[in-house]
Amino acid sequence: MKFKFLSVILILVLYGCDVDDPAPIINQPPVSLTENIEVYNPDLISNDYILAVENSSTTSYLLNKEGDKIFTWNFTNTTGNDLELLNDGSIIGLFKDENPSIDFGGFGGTAKIINNSGITIWEYTVSDNNSIAHHDVEILPNGNVLMIVWERIQNQIAVENGVDFENDIFIEKIIEINRSSNTVVWEWNSWNHIIQDKFESLPNYGDINENPNKMHFSYVLGLSLTLEVSPAANDLPP
Repeated sequence: MKFKFLSVILILVLYGCDVDDPAPIINQPPVSLTENIEVYNPDLISNDYILAVENSSTTSYLLNKEGDKIFTWNFTNTTGNDLELLNDGSIIGLFKDENPSIDFGGFGGTAKIINNSGITIWEYTVSDNNSIAHHDVEILPNGNVLMIVWERIQNQIAVENGVDFENDIFIEKIIEINRSSNTVVWEWNSWNHIIQDKFESLPNYGDINENPNKMHFSYVLGLSLTLEVSPAANDLPP
């Protein structure tokens, strides 16, 4: 009797472990997409959020991959050309001056950090008759902030330095702001790196081909910069 009982158990186990049995089909609920989603392939996307920036608006928001708004920021100023989400849920961005003296395409004026409650926890403005922050803003690993600035060089000064142009020019500079003191702690200015090969008696004369690290201002008057922070950003050169 003991032998027969074991045989019955063995037969039941063998039949219960049939490897050819198909896996059960689990019906997934249909995905609901908003009307703005044109392509959706869940196998090719990650399950995270997207920061949507409406240029020249007072709104920005987080979207899921189905197009739903998960979180919305409402701003008091119009956004510029750059807005980034930080690790703590705050955002840093460049916002437009309402009455700028310099209003070239891409102008901004004020960098702000806004927390996820919509409260501005830091801001710094560069906007007057001779300079304006534009396009891009970046936060460094040390907490300081980089901004790109257009700075006016009056035509007389430009001509005296070998720039062959009839109007004021606007050069590029990068400034680093300490957020605790709101002071500029480092600056790179393109005006300190110019060269010209037209007026031998004027400053900055030289051979263009032998000075690839300098800028020929009479040739490149529309120079624009974009900030890109590397892991070594704490060791920026002078």
